[in-house]
Amino acid sequence: MSDEIYSELVYKKKHVSIASYLPEKTLLVNGVSKSYAMTGWRVGYLCGPREIITNLAKLHQANIATIGTINMIAAAEGLVNGDDDIKVMRAEYEKKRDFVCKWLKKIGYSFIPTDGAFYIYIRLPLDFQGSSIDYARTLAQRAHVAVIPGAAFATQDQKYFRISYAVSDDKLTEAMKRLERFVKGRQK
Repeated sequence: MSDEIYSELVYKKKHVSIASYLPEKTLLVNGVSKSYAMTGWRVGYLCGPREIITNLAKLHQANIATIGTINMIAAAEGLVNGDDDIKVMRAEYEKKRDFVCKWLKKIGYSFIPTDGAFYIYIRLPLDFQGSSIDYARTLAQRAHVAVIPGAAFATQDQKYFRISYAVSDDKLTEAMKRLERFVKGRQK
């Protein structure tokens, strides 16, 4: 099973699906929420061997109500005619990523650069004694910046937190300024 929800949002390299190598052994999960900025519309799809998909479709039909017609029409339009929109969005996310990385370096954070999507994984300051949950709470209370603790993803990620840069440039700039003030305030 391959979750490829970010496949269209890879910056420099081209995404290669495992399904192109092992189509008879791959279930590919994707959707329109990330690539077409349709988060909340709840439109996804599953591709794979016909027999498996046929059986899963029966299960799906018996257990889940369908999504709205307008959602399906909009998703189909994006899938058929949205390639240029994805290119524009991907370039915008890459620009935002570069902006955030520049700020994070300036502030002194250590982070894992990303080649796609719209998140950055950031290392907690070495002198911070708490968990990623503690740090996220501290940032929310003192800097008024919301982040996701690494612990939300895996127990070994206690020393990381994640930010999203899928927001307006104004909000992103303000968040970076707040992070910078917070870090400078901790250094005093």
